[in-house]
Amino acid sequence: MLDQSKKAETEKFKPINLTEIFKSPLKSNLDVQGILSPLEGQDLVKTRNGKLILSHYTFSDNNKKIPFKIWGPLPRELYDQRYNSSKVKIKGVKLSRYNGQLQFVLQRNGNVQILSLKQKNLHSAINKLTDT
Repeated sequence: MLDQSKKAETEKFKPINLTEIFKSPLKSNLDVQGILSPLEGQDLVKTRNGKLILSHYTFSDNNKKIPFKIWGPLPRELYDQRYNSSKVKIKGVKLSRYNGQLQFVLQRNGNVQILSLKQKNLHSAINKLTDT
């Protein structure tokens, strides 16, 4: 019985490849430069090995918002304590179809900075949190 509940939990998180999002045809109401957006002021959740774990993201497609979880390797500045002594808040995130970059708009100590990750540097892309 426990195995069945684990299986159901696994099935809920179907992987979605970033490449597929890049390839998917443009739709009239799709915001190309703002496909993924976090909740305002969401904390950056990070692990010791520099993996990024974010939840509560939405994917907007024809005015339908779908929550996602996304993770991948992060630049050292975001997880190394020598660089990152304060909490980082995510102000926004953009996924560009054209240059293959995922951009995070971060706020640290009141300073806003933009951090770009190339598509090929994201090992694990996006997991869908809910079934549509």
